[in-house]
Amino acid sequence: MLYMPPDPTKGLWDTWLLRQGDVYHLFYLQRERTEVGCSAIGHAVTRDWRHWDTLPLVLERGTGAAWDNGPLMTGMVVEHAGRFYLFYGAMVDRVQRIGLAVSDDLIHWEKLGQNPVLEPGGPWYETDPLRANNYETAWRDPYVFYHAPDERFYAFLCARAADAGDTGGGCIGVASSRDLLDWTLLPPAYVSDSLTCLEVPEYFALDGRHYITYTTSYHFGTPYPVDDPHQATGTFYLVSDAMLSGYDVPPHGNTLMASLPNAMANYVGRSINHDGTATRRLFYYQNVLPHQLGYSHIGSVAAPKALRALPGGRLQVGYAADLLDPLFEDVAAPPADLGLDTLIALAGDTLAEGQIEATIHAPYAGICLHMGPQREGMLEGLAVWTAPDRSGGTRRWVMLGTIHFSDGPGGLRPALGSPVALRELDAFRAGEAVRLRVMWRGPFIDVYAGDALCLSHTVEPNGLPSEHLAGVFYAGVPKASPATGVAVRRMKP
Repeated sequence: MLYMPPDPTKGLWDTWLLRQGDVYHLFYLQRERTEVGCSAIGHAVTRDWRHWDTLPLVLERGTGAAWDNGPLMTGMVVEHAGRFYLFYGAMVDRVQRIGLAVSDDLIHWEKLGQNPVLEPGGPWYETDPLRANNYETAWRDPYVFYHAPDERFYAFLCARAADAGDTGGGCIGVASSRDLLDWTLLPPAYVSDSLTCLEVPEYFALDGRHYITYTTSYHFGTPYPVDDPHQATGTFYLVSDAMLSGYDVPPHGNTLMASLPNAMANYVGRSINHDGTATRRLFYYQNVLPHQLGYSHIGSVAAPKALRALPGGRLQVGYAADLLDPLFEDVAAPPADLGLDTLIALAGDTLAEGQIEATIHAPYAGICLHMGPQREGMLEGLAVWTAPDRSGGTRRWVMLGTIHFSDGPGGLRPALGSPVALRELDAFRAGEAVRLRVMWRGPFIDVYAGDALCLSHTVEPNGLPSEHLAGVFYAGVPKASPATGVAVRRMKP
């Protein structure tokens, strides 16, 4: 939503952040849009999440017999003793390994001569690529952190257990080091009985509990169990009372943000310390553009979120007002709240980048965006609405899909299309209103219920109307008060 490489032939994939003072350093895997793997690590900086400066590439894949003459893989940057250490991965001969580059200024980087510094090994981890169902030895995506009580660094990695079968065996590998150069392998922190790979793991402690987040999807070939089948491809979490063991899926569900199994609309959620509190982190990830044949998946850095620990160990991704509110300015809202004779009310300005809030009191009412005259001059676009799963039911869903208005016997009426993204509202109780917030920049869309993120999705940009009108609407039977308290804002230049 907020940053893509300025060269249109380049694509952004997995990302990692380092904050230095008021500057956020974004590092990302970069590839040609037709490449299968990534061949370079890019670098950009921002202070406000709206304006970005693209810096020179950090490094490119090696050549000849180099250990990193293969697709590059996700990394992270650690500061230690006045220097910056970039951990990154590469795969040669279907075996993944991890190496280091160092820098004194975050601009000029040098690969270490003793690379790779982390390789898969026994007795806990799979080393033979022929044993994996995708014929790769998984050993990638290190999350490296310093643990002061031990005076050691730890790395949590995407790996596979040595005795893994065809199903499951994906694990969170662990290694430790005193100097970031020499590492000792330790038993895995978690082994899954259903997941093939737990990608881009991350460790942190919040509010007295220990968490590991990871990203996965059906593209690894297994129909793994999730608590919500509509939230199947994305980022999830585990919780424990200890740092190195005891992790499990929490009983309340473990989805942070995800999409339908075949969508991959968002991927690789990570976080950093933000405001120094013990219950909140800054959460970031990439929105993923719809896949095109002949091209690799590419993404855009999404708007940052707040990651909070709630009572009972639940994690919640939510609206980060301190970071996002300054990006917007108020514009005129629709002229009146909706009523029996007003099916749709549009703001006066075209909004290709904006945000609308409204309190939704009735089903099949919500917020519409990217509206414009299309077929036969009728309004079409996208909409976010709420719906129950049955008449009189207490379960309620938030949906994102298409909407169009057609002229029939009863006059102009809206019709809602099939949802491309949907999620059940956690805290809905029958008869309660829902405060929806929809934030978008072109094809990238975030949907909140209250302050909690519901959906983060990407639509096909070439199919959007050119006028980009936005407002509130309702469908179905006439409603006395479907939406109230509408507020409209546009993204600042």
